[in-house]
Amino acid sequence: MPRAKAPIVDCGRDPLAGRDVSGALREADSHTVGARAAARSALDVMLTDAAIDDGGVGRFVKPATAAKVAMALARRPRRLAGRVRELGGGVALAGLGRSQLAAPKSDRRFADPAWQGNWLLRRVLQVYLAAAETVDELIRDADLDWRSERLARFAATNILDALAPTNFPWCNPVVLREIVDTGGANLVRGGRNFVADMSHAPHLPASVDTSQFELGENLALSPGSVVLRTKVFELIQYRPSTKGVREVPLLFAPPTINRYYILDLAPGRSLVEYLVGEGQQVFMMSWRNPEAAQGHFELDNARAGTAAAFVDRETAAVAVADSARKGYVDGQALAGVFAWLRPNDLVWNYVVNNYLLGRDPPAFDILYWNQDSVRLAAGLHRDFVMLALQNSLTRPGATEVLGTPVDLGAVTVDSYIVAGLRDHIVPWENAQRSAELLGGNSRFVLSTSGHIQSLVNPPRPESRASYRLTEERTDDVEAWLARADVKGGSWWPDYSQWLAERSGELRDAPRTLGSSKHRATAKAPGTYVHAG
Repeated sequence: MPRAKAPIVDCGRDPLAGRDVSGALREADSHTVGARAAARSALDVMLTDAAIDDGGVGRFVKPATAAKVAMALARRPRRLAGRVRELGGGVALAGLGRSQLAAPKSDRRFADPAWQGNWLLRRVLQVYLAAAETVDELIRDADLDWRSERLARFAATNILDALAPTNFPWCNPVVLREIVDTGGANLVRGGRNFVADMSHAPHLPASVDTSQFELGENLALSPGSVVLRTKVFELIQYRPSTKGVREVPLLFAPPTINRYYILDLAPGRSLVEYLVGEGQQVFMMSWRNPEAAQGHFELDNARAGTAAAFVDRETAAVAVADSARKGYVDGQALAGVFAWLRPNDLVWNYVVNNYLLGRDPPAFDILYWNQDSVRLAAGLHRDFVMLALQNSLTRPGATEVLGTPVDLGAVTVDSYIVAGLRDHIVPWENAQRSAELLGGNSRFVLSTSGHIQSLVNPPRPESRASYRLTEERTDDVEAWLARADVKGGSWWPDYSQWLAERSGELRDAPRTLGSSKHRATAKAPGTYVHAG
């Protein structure tokens, strides 16, 4: 077994110890050109909100932004009046049955035929669509700066999504039919579901039936053993399934705020299982879920997306101080924050299913993993926020890790980078630009899926998945998109071939796991992954 090194997490150094946190953040901000323009990472920004407000959506609605929109429109009274007239005309056309507005086919909320076939419901939908269109045009007319525009659109979208007619039992045809069919029993069951969900954080509708899953039973099933345990992580070595294995082992270091088993989800949907079957020697880091006692455990972010607009240095200072007081950022708070980034899919969809229809949430492995949240140590949270404010990883030597300046351009090993075309957390354009920071040869792969679906993408004959790739380097994301080749199916086989070319020769698979120095102990999935 290769020697295990873990210079990733510094458990002892505290570069801000004894310093005023807000002062340190102001000092960091002064070194960053355009920090007020929200050059931030989406993930780091959401961590600030989770630390302060336990995931409350109220943090997203900014009165200053609303005032900015109102003032901008007040300076354009004719344009504002024109939009109001357009809205009135749209409502009138809907009332007369002459409106041509229709929901996109991709909007599953209005998939029921009654939204088109029933004259009343069709008019209700068209009025809603007219209002949404007017709000969109008004924000565009305000001609705001990038950060304010994102904040305004986020707040408006959340309000409009909440007011969608599908969220009210008296104008949702599916709910109305369920009331008739069950004599209203669905609303009684929905009330019980509501009470149960609101009794614990993050006070959102349940997205998955957790009773159907258990780690080691139907999730994280690839055979292996823990061969190293530290205060920070467990190292799992997976048992080879081929006679020969590649000389150079493959180590996965997943994000600390997620459970590792998204990479070993279930048989047939496990990247670990697939790569072991391809002759790779696979190792996995399973991070410890930190508590207050582990609070000391110690990204080009320009225009990082909707979430990136919500951070400023004052908010960041409060967030860092709050997480330092508690010792960690609560995982349920993180889950709540991320849910509001996609409210239709992750909030209102389950409001209708759980409360109005009175049904149990689905039993889906990805959703189970998604709700299996972990805490984030205060020290690491502070470091994330500092990196976001400084955007320092984009500047050679601006960040130090264990006393060593970091220069991403000096990383000369080849890199394989995957992004999702519909990723709502990390916009693919930012992932592509980040790939340009690395030295060596980069292979950038753009999956057509979203944040998690782009990762859990096994090869299947019936799959409609596709991806784009090219090894040509460019800072122009549109030029990259135009030049990239489109491939059908999963990117996993491409990654396996890429790895095989860089993993050395085949040799006999080891008969036992671990080594004389690092003995195999607990069986996979280990013990840390079970810690709540």
